[in-house]
Amino acid sequence: QIQAMIRLIDDMLDVSRIRSGTLSIRPAPVELMGLLELIVSDLSLQVAGSGSSLTLVPHDPVHGQWDEFRIEQVIVNLLTNALRYGCGMPVEVSVHLDGDEVRVDVSDQGKGITESERQRIFEPFERGVGNRDVKGLGLGLFISRQLAEAHGGRLSVTPGEECGSVFSLALPLNGSY
Repeated sequence: QIQAMIRLIDDMLDVSRIRSGTLSIRPAPVELMGLLELIVSDLSLQVAGSGSSLTLVPHDPVHGQWDEFRIEQVIVNLLTNALRYGCGMPVEVSVHLDGDEVRVDVSDQGKGITESERQRIFEPFERGVGNRDVKGLGLGLFISRQLAEAHGGRLSVTPGEECGSVFSLALPLNGSY
């Protein structure tokens, strides 16, 4: 409960920093695949408790200039959301290089997100319809999108191939801050 309270306070502080224009981004060299491997390993207990599985698709190392703490914050948020809303189905993380940009996709096989919800869920204090039983303030996706944009990137969601959702974090390899 203490950890949950700390996360809520941190989220509220981040929202305050975003709105006041004082959110700090400290870019440094980051190897993305190593970071993703660490995050997936750190979430192993949460994955086991969700009844789901979490797979990181192998990829060659990807080097970029990002704020490692903030990128970890975004990825953890996307993965914990996929585990919460994914109905116990498998979750997959994959990395795709496209020119001077890298995209991290977090795919779940849950019930998905309706067209009308796809933009609304990125607003502060919003969640998908029917998700009122899940804990939290509805700030994670708002903060994550702001962090992606602060890195010169973007965060979006599309329907999965057969079901579920795919959240995509696109980042320039050499940040434009």
